[in-house]
Amino acid sequence: MTKDWLVLAPILGYMQVQALRISTAGDIKNSGIEFNINWKDEVGDFIYGASFSGYNEQNEVTRLPC
Repeated sequence: MTKDWLVLAPILGYMQVQALRISTAGDIKNSGIEFNINWKDEVGDFIYGASFSGYNEQNEVTRLPC
């Protein structure tokens, strides 16, 4: 769970001068799985291998400031 997620929020100032402020954007729930499979072999002086990786991630915004 990511609590009190921070973002840079633009602020319009005098004569259209912009500034940035750090603001709390809410909470996010992160869940998922990540994996990596590696294989390596050699025949004489020749070395070869393969790699496979993947992930499944789910993110849900659970709270936004009013």
